[in-house]
Amino acid sequence: MSRRQYKSQASSSRAASSIYGTRFGTFGSPSGLGAITSSLSFISEPPDLSAISDPNVVVAFKNLSKKDSTTKAKALEDLQGYISSLGGNEGGVEDGVLEAWIRLYPRISVDSARKVRQLAHVLQGRIFISSGGRMMKHMPKIAGAWLAGTWDNDRLVSRTARDSIKGVFGTEEKRRYWIKYGRQILEYSRDAILKETVHSLSDERVVSPDDAEAKYARVVATSVCVIRHLLSELGPEEIAKLQESFNEALNDARVISSSLGEISISVLSKALEIDQSGSARDYTEALSALTSAFPTIWTDSFTERRPPSHYLIQFLKKGSQGGPPEFWDNVASIFRAVPPGVLPQDASSASKLLGAYHDGIANSQEPRSNGRSAWMNYFAVGAWLLALMSESDDREVFLEQSLFPIFEVYFRHTGEGVQGSISTQVPEICADGFKTLARLRLSGIQELLESEWRRLAELLIEDVKASIPELSEGFEKSQDTLAYELKRWFSVQGNLLKEPDLPSFDLDVCMETSADILNAAIELLKLQNGESYGAAAAIDAALQYLPQLLFRNVQTREAIFAFLKSDIPSLILSPSSPTLISLLYSYGIYSGQASSTFQEAWTAATKAILSAPESPAKFGAVRTLLQRLPKNLGGLKPHPDLEAYILGAARLALDGEKDGWDIVNDALHASGVIISDGVIDQTLSDIVSALSISDKAEFALDGIDSISRSNKDQLKVLLETKKGSEILSSIVFLTESADEELAHRAESTNASIEVLLSRGADQLANGSLIDIIKNGLLEANPSSISVQSLVNRTQRLLEDSPPELSRQVVDQLLPDISQWETALRPFLEIAPKSSLAITDPLAGCVFLVERAGITDPSFIIEQPRDSNGYSKAIRIASYTARLLKASDIFTLLDQDKRTAIFKGIVITMQLANDNLGLAGANHLWDQYSSDVEEDMVEFISCAHDVILKLLRGGMDGIIFQPSAQDDFWALPALRATSARAFYTARASSLVYSELVELRGFPLNDVPFWISALTEHRKNSDIFSASALISGISQPIAISRESEHLRDRLISDLSGHDIKKDVDKGVMPPSLVRQMVDKDPGLRDLIILNAVLADLDETATPLPQRRVVLFMKHLTTWFDITPSTIITAVSEKPAAVTTEVAKTLTSLLPLIKDIYDSFWVWVLDFLDHVWSRISCPEISQPTWDSALEGDLPVIHATLKLYAALRSIHTANIDLEKEWSGHSWTLAKCLFNLLKIVPSVPDDFHQPLKIVNNLLSRQILALPSDQIMKPDELYPLLCVGSGAVQQTAFEVLRRYIPRAQENISLESALDKSTAKLPEELLSLILRAPTLDELGDSDFERSKSLKLREYLLSWSLVFDHFSNASYKVRSHYIEDLKQGDYLSSLLDFAFDFLDRKGELIDASRFNIGSYDPNAEDLAERDTQWLLLNLYFRVLVLTPTLARSWWFECTRAISRKVEVFTEKFISPSVIEDALRRVSEWVGYQTTIEEKKLQVKVLKQEVMAGYEVDEQTMQVAIRFPPAYPLQQAAVEGINRVGVDEKKWNAWLISARGVITFSDGSIVDGLQNWRGNVERALLGQTECAICYSIVSSGKELPTKECSTCKNLFHGSKYSLQIAQYEAQRFFDG
Repeated sequence: MSRRQYKSQASSSRAASSIYGTRFGTFGSPSGLGAITSSLSFISEPPDLSAISDPNVVVAFKNLSKKDSTTKAKALEDLQGYISSLGGNEGGVEDGVLEAWIRLYPRISVDSARKVRQLAHVLQGRIFISSGGRMMKHMPKIAGAWLAGTWDNDRLVSRTARDSIKGVFGTEEKRRYWIKYGRQILEYSRDAILKETVHSLSDERVVSPDDAEAKYARVVATSVCVIRHLLSELGPEEIAKLQESFNEALNDARVISSSLGEISISVLSKALEIDQSGSARDYTEALSALTSAFPTIWTDSFTERRPPSHYLIQFLKKGSQGGPPEFWDNVASIFRAVPPGVLPQDASSASKLLGAYHDGIANSQEPRSNGRSAWMNYFAVGAWLLALMSESDDREVFLEQSLFPIFEVYFRHTGEGVQGSISTQVPEICADGFKTLARLRLSGIQELLESEWRRLAELLIEDVKASIPELSEGFEKSQDTLAYELKRWFSVQGNLLKEPDLPSFDLDVCMETSADILNAAIELLKLQNGESYGAAAAIDAALQYLPQLLFRNVQTREAIFAFLKSDIPSLILSPSSPTLISLLYSYGIYSGQASSTFQEAWTAATKAILSAPESPAKFGAVRTLLQRLPKNLGGLKPHPDLEAYILGAARLALDGEKDGWDIVNDALHASGVIISDGVIDQTLSDIVSALSISDKAEFALDGIDSISRSNKDQLKVLLETKKGSEILSSIVFLTESADEELAHRAESTNASIEVLLSRGADQLANGSLIDIIKNGLLEANPSSISVQSLVNRTQRLLEDSPPELSRQVVDQLLPDISQWETALRPFLEIAPKSSLAITDPLAGCVFLVERAGITDPSFIIEQPRDSNGYSKAIRIASYTARLLKASDIFTLLDQDKRTAIFKGIVITMQLANDNLGLAGANHLWDQYSSDVEEDMVEFISCAHDVILKLLRGGMDGIIFQPSAQDDFWALPALRATSARAFYTARASSLVYSELVELRGFPLNDVPFWISALTEHRKNSDIFSASALISGISQPIAISRESEHLRDRLISDLSGHDIKKDVDKGVMPPSLVRQMVDKDPGLRDLIILNAVLADLDETATPLPQRRVVLFMKHLTTWFDITPSTIITAVSEKPAAVTTEVAKTLTSLLPLIKDIYDSFWVWVLDFLDHVWSRISCPEISQPTWDSALEGDLPVIHATLKLYAALRSIHTANIDLEKEWSGHSWTLAKCLFNLLKIVPSVPDDFHQPLKIVNNLLSRQILALPSDQIMKPDELYPLLCVGSGAVQQTAFEVLRRYIPRAQENISLESALDKSTAKLPEELLSLILRAPTLDELGDSDFERSKSLKLREYLLSWSLVFDHFSNASYKVRSHYIEDLKQGDYLSSLLDFAFDFLDRKGELIDASRFNIGSYDPNAEDLAERDTQWLLLNLYFRVLVLTPTLARSWWFECTRAISRKVEVFTEKFISPSVIEDALRRVSEWVGYQTTIEEKKLQVKVLKQEVMAGYEVDEQTMQVAIRFPPAYPLQQAAVEGINRVGVDEKKWNAWLISARGVITFSDGSIVDGLQNWRGNVERALLGQTECAICYSIVSSGKELPTKECSTCKNLFHGSKYSLQIAQYEAQRFFDG
């Protein structure tokens, strides 16, 4: 145990011993160590261990008798291990172990060490479980110790003891255990309390005194708790059984009578002196109870030298020591219980004692929450001490010293929370304290109290008179102090008057003194012209807290009347203005609402305010006049001038003066009292008007937000009016403003209003929210509330509605069926466009829809629409679908409405699908953007989910019955071909399909449906038949009945001559119905194609013979000859051509191995159909009138072409004819490519499908059939991504191949090669980020941007396979037009759109695949990175020039980006080119090249005379923005000047040849070769290169040989010397 822990334990032990005493157990044992027989004593006979067989267990038990706690804890752990090792062995723990443990457990369970006690209880439980029933006979010896352990003062130990008992006994078993062994438990507790001592429990030789006392206190405390627990838990019957034992334990008089002395010393002299933090309340509660029971502990039993009051004073000075308010209640109880002789009875001593009490309250650690209780008991104790005094002089002195100063400090100190004073926020404390004194019936008390009260009033009057003027320093502090003092005075007076009967005080004194103070305040206020707002506050406080002055004191009442009438109007704009207005209203409340004096005073004050010139004082006065108006004040009428001022302030606020909204808010507070409803209505009208004006909308929103913050309830009421609905609509309209800041503000305001309106169930009663939703749903105008907002409000309303109103509310919140049908009817009269036959589930039925209804849907555009272009019909459907998906309210509707809603959703979904696939198909909405498209896709998804949800819920049983269809599914009339009938059939097809998907389709039902299909065909009910086939196509297709149906259709069509159905010329709409009625040719053809569309490998194949005959018959429908082909084909309606092509597509693969002449007819058919469509002389002038109808033909014939391509090698006849027609058909395909994409296909799904199909067929053409590129460049600008992509891919294949011819022509005729003008025009101007916007990448790839970037990619494709000369010409073209700068500027703007350049490591920048990336933004990033890479590889000089011209910041950013992501690939490409060049070389010198990829350098060498000259070309990190360095490694045979010149020349070549490392190497090699040309060996050393790395340059004039300069000079010197010696 550490020193710190030791002291803490000692401290707690002292506290415990102070309560229980140190010598409780000395009775009957003079020494405390005499005849100890308790099982708890440390002196006891050791247990008999001879019966234990395991020696390790014996050692463990012996260790339990040791003194060291660590040894005992280790022994207990060893015993636990021993018990655990026994496991489930029969017999469990042996009897010897059991006997030894029973002897030791009680003593170990109270050990001083916490861990020992805890382990003892754990081991006790385990031994009990292991021994089974054998332990029960020993329970009397251990029951008390075990139960006492559950009350150990250490929580961990007590919990362990409880857990060990719980592990052995259940709840009922424990109760029986207490009853059975109750006598032994009580004996244990009694002996522990009466017989044990500190010395008997602990060996003083090894245990410290503090630990010994702590152990003793714990044993006694747990024993007492055991007795108390038994008393509380056992019932009367059980207690009666143990009554004798209880009496023995509790009725021993020696426990109390012989220990009062020790108790007195412990609980008084000791306990009062020590720190009682955390236990002060319990201690005072115990001391109070002990004093009440044994008051002699303060007198006879108290044996200390100092009196008990000395210790009490010290204790009181400490305060509650963190205790609760009850502490002070207990202190008061102690004072009342203490014998009178103990408390002082003279003024001096009593003041000292009460001063200690005051010091305790003033203690800085005293909780403020105790203030009320402390002061109430302070006065109670003071009154008690007063009552003990016999002399009146002592009482007077005591009052003046200890009680009266408290009142003076309360009234006259200025700061809240002054320690040792009554809180100024609780006047009741002061008043109750005074009442406590006034209730004393002591002589002289009344005179003293009244005299003190008058003295205090005189002091306050002096403070009023001493108030300093406004211009003086400290004016505000002086006025605040005065206001606080007088407010406290009048509040206390008001509290005193609530108790009219006080024995020792005349309440008239309150009235007199208060009247004097009030008069003094009025005089001061008038004297200083309203500057003394403290005096005004005093008058207001008097009227609030002491209205009795107006009724009991005539003089005071008249003074106030005169002040209100005569003085307030002149003082109303003074510094006292707010307080004067407040006291005016206070007077109105207490004088009566109809008081003429009040009305006159208020009118005069209002007039004085409004007639004053504009100033901050006037503005503040008006606000105060409105703000402080009590709601319960009547008798006032609206003031016209005040209303005019409010309207003016509102208009100024709408012009930007925000302070005006404060006036409006205050006016709302006063509405209905002094402000009429007309003013509020006019203000709302002004706000509505301002919301529609862009310059004022923001200020109007400020006003609504201000009202929302200040007057939520009032705003809620206003928004439920008609004007409020207009405000809501205007705010919603602003949420979609082009001004983002204004839209954000409007969204915030709208959100707060929606939260406000959705609160509270009371809104269901008046239906305000329901009306807003209904009106918003049935209205479609630019300011209509959005559908999603309506859904959100409806959901919140449903969540808040009570269950009993749910059905009623739901019925009102869903649309009115008749209004929905009215809104939907015009759109059901518009026939679908012909191109929708490509995507429509009923396919060719589109051609048969009557056009007699609304042929021109332009009038639909004039239908009312919201700001997004949504019609009322789509708004209703979208709202209903979203609401039904989000909630389960459908079951609350009646059956008719459920059926109608289901019908409306399914039908509207069909219209929405058409308008989504083809913009303007029916103008269900008339704005086409990515946001609208996303919203409509979500609607269709919601509608589909709702349909599935309702079908799962049994809707098919209500409105869909296969055998007997009701009115909803029945067509408007038999064989009807109206647009409404068409969409109804499509709806039924959808339901068929979903039901088959949900529930499957029994094969035994197929005959029934085939029969129904046959009946529809017989009745010419083409729409119903097609709907049935489309809905349950798969089950029908694989049935034998379907095989019979196909055979019958082919047989009927084989005998049919369709030429009889159509007159010459295009079929007019009026003949379509006649054609279907009179002859079933086209009808049967459509049905046949519908049946053939779902044929698969599992279906029974058609007989080839029948198919061949049918094919030959089809050839007779068209008179195709070389002279009449175009005319003949053009005469056939698009419907016939389309359906015939679809039939051919399905049937030709079945007879692909048949040799016949019809293959020629089919190819001619394709040729001439496409020729007609693409022929400018025959095609219509506008796209809508021509290609709209021809799109189904093009689509069907392209699929036919694809089918023929897939089988064209199946037989010789077909292959031969295919070869003969391929060039012609390829030309037709390119012609189609040029005419089809004349309009964008973003919102034209049929056109997009055709474009994609056409693109796939063109890309499948061989290279030799590609048309010239000059006709393809314009296709890069079209509005179709597929066509643009096709043109790009085709040009990409063509351009590199053409560069070889261009290079050859340029070299032969020395002409200048040029980039195509058509291509350069496409890169003339780069798009900007502002032009693109974010929306371009949310929906699809930006075609305008891709046009520009793909054009650049084609520009760089021209460099492939081009010669150096041609490439130079191309670079010159780019340089002259300054094209590259705009590309690079845009590239880095785009790549840096989000504030930092992207991570290019995610892309393969060396190549680009336009089909690999689906995400538009990532695809654009990839293409830009690839273009930048190609710029650096192909035109590094131009890139470097652009980089030099950039700003410093951009230049640095580009350099870092290039170095990190681009340069490594550029360097790798340069090294690859060098490696390829080296591979083509044959000379030894050229092969002495080393390409070091890791070091990013090229080493070149040239061997001369067994020496190698070397240079290195090294790439900088940001190459090619930074130039490559040419460095000399080994100079041989040339001087340094020339060597450096060669290096500079090589670097210049690399720089000005667009970074060609090969050109630099060739330049250096050429310089070397030219320098070595003609060189011979030196005639002296016979070497070409000397040791000084020189070439032979000195020519001998005699022999003409070349010598090294140094050798030659040496030779001449030697020659001259020799001649000298010889001569």
